Amino acid sequence: MSVANAVMNAVVQAILLGLIPFGWWLATARSKASFFQWIGIKKPQVADGARFWLFFVGSTAVFCGIGLILVPLLVNGESTAVAQFAGKGFSALVPALLFAFVQTGLGEEVFFRGFLGKRLGERFGFRTGNFLQALLFGLLHGVMFVGESGVLAAMAITILTGTIGGLMGYMNEELAQGSIIPSWLMHGISNLLSALVVM
Repeated sequence: MSVANAVMNAVVQAILLGLIPFGWWLATARSKASFFQWIGIKKPQVADGARFWLFFVGSTAVFCGIGLILVPLLVNGESTAVAQFAGKGFSALVPALLFAFVQTGLGEEVFFRGFLGKRLGERFGFRTGNFLQALLFGLLHGVMFVGESGVLAAMAITILTGTIGGLMGYMNEELAQGSIIPSWLMHGISNLLSALVVM
């Protein structure tokens, strides 16, 4: 994959995942807050630094373990998103960074934690809203593998990725005062490590 293609893929996916939130903001909240504040792209406000960092590091380790160990046990490695970097070595570093931090990290965090999690939390309360966004996040990942890996593997992936989605939502809303920057970094780090392993 060329750097130009990686840039294009990353930007297109991030924009596509941001269109619905942006349209919703235009229709309902543009007079109340800037889009970036409304979606959670803002500096994290951390009251308890030790608790935040312990949770961040622990959750990132769990996320990486799921991506590096459990998912490969459940599905064929050639069907994962990071398979595009397999065997490419250092030449795939820039595309892998764009994939990890822009294409999947930014796009998915804006849509799931910044948009769905916050809007569902406003409507149903934090716990229910966070559960629903995590469930949808898990289902998105699980459905991708139903045809190839079967229902049981897809259900396991749904539960595993949904759990991570719930942890990221909790970290953002309860430990970082609504900023999605922590989950964006966690998501990017995990996806980058997975890409580096196959590279």
